[in-house]
Amino acid sequence: MIPYSGRIAVDAVHGNGNGYFKFAFVNSTASTSYWSNDSTSSAGSEPAASIQTTLTSGRYQVVLGDTSLTNMNALDTSSFDPSDLYLRVWFSEDNVSFDQLSPDTRILPIYSALRAGISDDVID
Repeated sequence: MIPYSGRIAVDAVHGNGNGYFKFAFVNSTASTSYWSNDSTSSAGSEPAASIQTTLTSGRYQVVLGDTSLTNMNALDTSSFDPSDLYLRVWFSEDNVSFDQLSPDTRILPIYSALRAGISDDVID
């Protein structure tokens, strides 16, 4: 799972209340979608279903891959390309009309941490 947070302003106002988000991991040209919150994104397209979260002064937090959230699929990092990985995000105030946020966020450092091996043996 990957914690992700940000801040949203609608018409220069940082709102409070519900916010709706869609997420996809894509390559730099968005010709490939590696993962999306509901597994429907293809070639960087907008996923069909959204994640609801709370905005506090425009700030939000979500854990990507947290399957306890409605419309959130587990992450499968084995399909990610470590040299060309970006997070694409869409936002809506009403869960009807979504805007793609720009630019896509490069997440290479996080990916490296996900792929790092953990030893089961400790040598003294």
